[in-house]
Amino acid sequence: MGGYGESVARLGRAIEEADAVLVGAGSGLSTSAGYTYDGERFEREFSDFIERYHFRDMYSAGFYPFATEEEKWAYWSRHIYCNRYDLPQSHVHRALLSLVGGRKNGASCACARTSASMRVGGRDYFVL
Repeated sequence: MGGYGESVARLGRAIEEADAVLVGAGSGLSTSAGYTYDGERFEREFSDFIERYHFRDMYSAGFYPFATEEEKWAYWSRHIYCNRYDLPQSHVHRALLSLVGGRKNGASCACARTSASMRVGGRDYFVL
């Protein structure tokens, strides 16, 4: 085994031996899980904001300079709800949980989509 396969095996051993694991993940994790920030889901959940502000997607809407704190948090509270609490756990998140420690005791996690500090199988992990 050489090259890529050797690197993956070495990473696997390091994770297995680690007392704690820090996972840094960006939008690619959500994208690989099939989550979208535009299209039908966005139009269904944010039709009032689209009508009023002409937003095209959740991501760019997050940069909008709302006139009041109430408008800003009306948008952000819905954004957080839709993207943290109202999505099913995906195969990507289950695989990540298994990789960082779930395989040691078969533990499951309700969600690994957002910043979370957990302890699984005797190992601490943090997903950012």
